[in-house]
Amino acid sequence: MSEQMSRDKRRRPSYTPVFAIYHRPSSECEFFEYEEAEGYYLAYCKVLQRYLTRDAALKCENYWKTCPFRKIGLQMAEEKE
Repeated sequence: MSEQMSRDKRRRPSYTPVFAIYHRPSSECEFFEYEEAEGYYLAYCKVLQRYLTRDAALKCENYWKTCPFRKIGLQMAEEKE
């Protein structure tokens, strides 16, 4: 399944205020993605396979090197090889 198709199948959060980010989020984590919505952004974690709350996205931006979910994602990727 292509990455674009998997993005299209994601279900956006129903209670947007908790998830809406009003600056373009960025994280160096390889499992972090964001998408632009209607005047805001949504952050997504590929390991958790869910959207991140605004607070979790901020932690992902600042503390991505020590994130336990990133460690799990790296282990999963290593096992696939």
